[in-house]
Amino acid sequence: MSRDRNNTRDDKTLVNQAAKESRAMEARMLPSSGELSQEQLDFVRQRVNERCDEQSLNYEQVDKKVGVARKAVRRFMEDRYEHNDTIIARKLDRWLRGSEGGVGEMPGQYVSTDVAEKMIGVIKQIVRRKSMGAIVGPSGTSKTTVLKAMVAMIPNSAHIEFTRTDGSQSTVLRRLSAELGLNDRYTSYRMMQNLVKSLKDSDRLILLDEVHYLSKKAMNIIRDIHKQTGCPIVLVGTQDLLETIDDFDQFHGQMKSLVSMTYNITAECMATGEPLYSVDDIKNYATAMKIKIDLSGAAFVADLASTLGWGGLRSAAYLMLNANMLARDKTVTVKHLNSALREMEGYDGFQRTKQKQTQSRKAAVA
Repeated sequence: MSRDRNNTRDDKTLVNQAAKESRAMEARMLPSSGELSQEQLDFVRQRVNERCDEQSLNYEQVDKKVGVARKAVRRFMEDRYEHNDTIIARKLDRWLRGSEGGVGEMPGQYVSTDVAEKMIGVIKQIVRRKSMGAIVGPSGTSKTTVLKAMVAMIPNSAHIEFTRTDGSQSTVLRRLSAELGLNDRYTSYRMMQNLVKSLKDSDRLILLDEVHYLSKKAMNIIRDIHKQTGCPIVLVGTQDLLETIDDFDQFHGQMKSLVSMTYNITAECMATGEPLYSVDDIKNYATAMKIKIDLSGAAFVADLASTLGWGGLRSAAYLMLNANMLARDKTVTVKHLNSALREMEGYDGFQRTKQKQTQSRKAAVA
């Protein structure tokens, strides 16, 4: 009896649940090639009916999702499809695997939060002023996601995400040249000339991500590009970026005089005492992830995501994905979230997170 209880408990862990879902998915996969047997075709039909029941779909709606002619799915389901059954069955199989319920997924597009809307507001002001601006915040606060959304919102804008290997002056010029469709194999002097010529008076928005990786010389290049072209440039990075902007000796005030707006995500949160993310923010994010979460669970996640240094919205998303596995396609609750957090971080990490969460609440009240 004790062994049975242990097996039941173990089956609820993230690792065992992941293995179980993987096995279930594999069992539902069709052979990769060849004509399908009647038994396999009937199995696809059964799964289509189950998915239609789960998601309240009719066959005509599935036609559109799969990308086949009107009533093609209905004819296949009734075993009177006039073309190759294997071809449409494989199309249906791909749709079935792509619409698998109960797992959740990272959002496929921009999700509005208060922090994200403030970032967008700052960027739009920088565009209007044709100035430079800075957005500073910890990892996981959707800075990169917002920049990608801005590229879609503002035509002809450019977004470059730097890495640790992009810190030099020449590398920055090459990245900028390549992004703008210019030759990136010239000398630094020639690339600079071409960039200025291409950008001058164009008002093209340049979004530079992870700028804290750049060297002093590279930052000088960015400053000079703005001064010579008048293009609005948004610098995005961690707290280290502020030290560069505020370093009077380094740039003799030239960089600071060009920055018209700075949004320091962490500083504003600490100054106002308001959390980074509201319960509504988390509910909207969970919906975009195709996850059902109750009000208490959303409040739990919002509290964690607003704890500075924990990992922000990105870590919150992973937590909700893991909790959703434990909830098994039911509503995610605080119980599921606590269990997932404990497994994600281990006992010591879980205790540290709880302690950090408590300290963050006290600081907000103070």
